[in-house]
Amino acid sequence: MGVRNEDSGEYHLFLTNLDRDNYSAPDIAQLYRARWEIELLFKELKSRFGLEEIETTDAYIIEALIITAVISLLMSRVIVDELRKLDAKQRESADDAVASSPPLSLSSTVLTRCGTACTPDPVVPDARFGV
Repeated sequence: MGVRNEDSGEYHLFLTNLDRDNYSAPDIAQLYRARWEIELLFKELKSRFGLEEIETTDAYIIEALIITAVISLLMSRVIVDELRKLDAKQRESADDAVASSPPLSLSSTVLTRCGTACTPDPVVPDARFGV
């Protein structure tokens, strides 16, 4: 079965034993995408949470380790997603502040003391810190 990607123009071919009468080519592509996401999830769980080798044969301990790893992975993804949203909001605020502020002048730069003479510190804009 094959599906053409409208964005890239590429064809993706899928080999399956599912019945053509029950599943269309886009359905098969969606199933393969979901399956691939599951494979990536298990790969991440095994590598990041040390589930490659478990030192016990006790089914309850193995189940508890897997459930704990899945919960930890899900929570970390939620936290990362929230941090990305927060970072995007801060960047927007910084861009708005820069756009609405007057250009920097010598009076607005930070001055440092060097004995009797003062020289301005260079101000390097950095959106991550709101400067």
